[in-house]
Amino acid sequence: MEIAEEIKNSVPVKDFLPLPEEIASMLK
Repeated sequence: MEIAEEIKNSVPVKDFLPLPEEIASMLK
């Protein structure tokens, strides 16, 4: 999930795409 981490650093996952807390925590 390197890409996911890069996106997370540039834009919050929640703002980028509304995901369930479980998935959000996994990406977090």
